[in-house]
Parts: sequence; C-alpha cells; structure tokens
Amino acid sequence: AVPAVVYHPHRHLCLLLLLLLLSLLLGIHATTSPSPSPSVYSTWLHESGASLHQLSVSESGVLATEDLEEGEAFLTVPLSGVFSSLMTRNHPTLGPSLQSASLTPLEEVVIAILHARSDPSSPLQPFAWALPTQPDVPVFWPEDDWETLDSNTRHLVLARQQALKNAATRIQAAIQESEGSFEEVSNMTVEGLLSVCTSFGVEADDGAILLIPLMELMEQEPAE
Repeated sequence: AVPAVVYHPHRHLCLLLLLLLLSLLLGIHATTSPSPSPSVYSTWLHESGASLHQLSVSESGVLATEDLEEGEAFLTVPLSGVFSSLMTRNHPTLGPSLQSASLTPLEEVVIAILHARSDPSSPLQPFAWALPTQPDVPVFWPEDDWETLDSNTRHLVLARQQALKNAATRIQAAIQESEGSFEEVSNMTVEGLLSVCTSFGVEADDGAILLIPLMELMEQEPAE
C-alpha cells in the first residue's frame, strides 16, 4: 500500500493550518541545519514521487487551492519518500553492525534519519534536514518556563526527559559501534528527533515505524 496522509479539516481552521504548515516546517528550530528552501523542498517532494493534491507550495508556505472536504487525501507519498525503521534494520552495513544493539523501532528510524543527514547521496537528505530537532514541547522548554505547569505535568515532563536521554545514549553508543558514516551530532538533536518520531511516527502492521513528510506539523491520520 502507498502511504497517504488524510487531513480531517475543521470547518474554520483548515486554510490557516495549511498556510503555516511548510513555513513552520522549514523554519522552526533549525538554525544548525542546512534547511532546504520551500521551492527545494517542494521539488524534492515531487521528485520522490509525492503528489500534493489541491495544494500549492511557495515561499509563503503551503496553500490549499480548493476547499478540502473532511477525509479527503491531500498528500500521497510512496514508501521511497518515507523514513522507516526497516531502513536501518535492512541496511547492508548498518543492519549487521547494529544487530547486537537491541534498538527499538523508534530508535532505528532516528538512526535512519541521522544517516541520511550525513550522506549527501541519500535521496531523503532534504527531508532529514527539514525535520525540527527541538520541538516546541515542554520537554525542551527552559525549566523557568515550567512554572506554568502543574506538579503532575512537571513529573511527567521529567520522566519523559529521562526517557529521551536514555534513548539518545543508546543511539549514540550504537552509532559509535556501527560501520556507517555519521556526522557528529549532539544528544539534544537526537532527543529532538526522538520526540518528533514518537509523536508523529506511524506504526505499520509489521511493527516498523514510518515517518511521512509534513506529518509532524499537521492534524492528520494515515490512510491505508
């Protein structure tokens, strides 16, 4: 099956969300990455075989060219344009060298993203560099900003922070032991990518985690 994103628009919010979508994707918390421009990112989407239905991409962001009905697909992406944990598991050099690392599918898809960021020949590199690495969620807020959170939420945030740190440590250790080529990356970047994949990764029937372009900043459900 070809993964597709189906947007369920709320009657009055659809155009506002779509207007901001790509401009946020390419601009949020990416000061250290060679983020592609909207035109480059749009070109990559089309070259990867993606179809943007009733959408136009410009320097202003993503615009709906027509009203979208609830349940109507507006983005179709082939598997070749999607990050998957299977990319790490089945990679000819990464897979065998990481077998003993006992990574989770979530950690595997983050390693696939990091590998694409480091490989100029990867067809997924524009997607990898466009992903936000410090999402605007409480886990990444300065502790001074936690004053707005109640005590139960603060405990949850602390637990989530520790879980991300532990997973990032496992990923960094696996990268060091692997036979792949990786650029040096901070734990904060790894934790940010983990957070994005945790929130917006899609679990396939075989247990693999998929990350589809543009999903991380939209309200959507994947179609079969």
